[in-house]
Amino acid sequence: MTQHFQTRDRILESATQLMIEDGIQMSMASLASRAGVAVGTLYNHFESKEVLVRAIYSRLSDTFYGALTRQADPTQNARQKLDSYILRYIDFFDAEPQQAVLFEYLSSMPVVPAAVMAEAFAGPTTHIQDILTQLEAEGALIDAEIGTLGAFIGGAIRNTLKWRRVYNKPLADSDRQTIADMCKRAILVGYGG
Repeated sequence: MTQHFQTRDRILESATQLMIEDGIQMSMASLASRAGVAVGTLYNHFESKEVLVRAIYSRLSDTFYGALTRQADPTQNARQKLDSYILRYIDFFDAEPQQAVLFEYLSSMPVVPAAVMAEAFAGPTTHIQDILTQLEAEGALIDAEIGTLGAFIGGAIRNTLKWRRVYNKPLADSDRQTIADMCKRAILVGYGG
């Protein structure tokens, strides 16, 4: 990796940590200090705070999408793909609590236009919509819009895990399966879990 990309990654990692700690009001001076670079170097890599924040969105989305699709089995049927998606979603936000906090912050208080946020998360969104579209074609989904169902799954998982973190309750395998079953029970016709 070249020095340019190492510096850029260090800035992004530092910006991510500061955003988790301080929100969008983080100063560029504090970011430069944390990243160990001059303020001018920040602007060499990111021409404005908005460009920096967009890069944080993009980086989070890429990491999340990679976790959702890593070792995906294209031979699985739609229900198996949904199971895998939900369990990977749970695992990502359980294993990466800081990423979960960042995701919640960025989605609750979007600091970029909605279209930019939608574009940044197009990969993960398309992934679940494809799975749900297959299930819909099989008649396996409740009567609801695909986007709403996908958003429900993600919101239910993130909110449940957030409150488990608040109360310092580690996630056991049985809890993981219960959360997955609740998601499937909510969106699949006749799911008994």
